[in-house]
Amino acid sequence: MRNIHLIEQFMKENNLKYDEPFIIKWKWFKEYKDIQKKGIVKIIKRICNGKSFVSVVSIEGFDDSENTWVDDREDMSNPLDKDKLLYDILFNDTNVQVIKIPFKPKNGEEYYRIVRGWDIIKDIFSESNVCDCAFFLIGNCFRTREEAEANLEKIKKLCKRNKPLIDLNEVE
Repeated sequence: MRNIHLIEQFMKENNLKYDEPFIIKWKWFKEYKDIQKKGIVKIIKRICNGKSFVSVVSIEGFDDSENTWVDDREDMSNPLDKDKLLYDILFNDTNVQVIKIPFKPKNGEEYYRIVRGWDIIKDIFSESNVCDCAFFLIGNCFRTREEAEANLEKIKKLCKRNKPLIDLNEVE
């Protein structure tokens, strides 16, 4: 692919990794109303005969108004134009927003977190451990030490807040 460097730049700027899904949010106008659609997309990068190629491999649509996942193409007989979708995601930034899906470790999976004195430690996630669940809820679960280091200042800022992130009186 001739312009692979543009895709590499996009992935780096949005802190995305190949083969990991992320959310895209489209915004456009339809019947004079602002329509928002969300979808889960994964971009893969493969090397074949020494040449790199990139493709969108999955997409599901999420309709906010109906609160359901739908394939919203008008003509289902036509295959999804994945090249156009990739172009829209990369270059049509006025209509497309990229949202990284937060990492949630599976039960028994290793993860990194930031703790006391801003140390980074590796731990094993347990769904029955209230602290592990709280770390996930504030975004303090990372796949790698490098990812934790990159988010250290954000976690420090979050922990210096003077009020809770949620009001327990509003939780049912």
